[in-house]
Amino acid sequence: MDEDDPSAGEYLGFSNCEVIVKPGMQGRLVQWLNTLAVPAANDYSFLGHIGDDNLPRTVGWDVKIMESLERQGKVGFAFGDDLDPGRPPGTLSIHIFMTSNVVRRPGYMGPPAIQHMYVD
Repeated sequence: MDEDDPSAGEYLGFSNCEVIVKPGMQGRLVQWLNTLAVPAANDYSFLGHIGDDNLPRTVGWDVKIMESLERQGKVGFAFGDDLDPGRPPGTLSIHIFMTSNVVRRPGYMGPPAIQHMYVD
């Protein structure tokens, strides 16, 4: 999260997640995502990204995501329903979770050519 995020207290209450604070808004979203995700891929089985304009409402959402990734086996992706009324569920996620080997193999979580939109 950004160090000046007004919703910081809400993020810190998530279970089974490490919240990392990045200073200021220097750099692009994908640049920061990759800076944090690549080394984390060696320490965690799963990685995910949720933008600061999203806040999970489902109790146990994190466990459901991890269970989905575990069921998929070696390589997996998962995302929830963002409840956007403008599109059918499952057609475009605005957050993504994956097995860490998906990040280790290419050396990034988000394609570096993408700066912000559609990285998930």
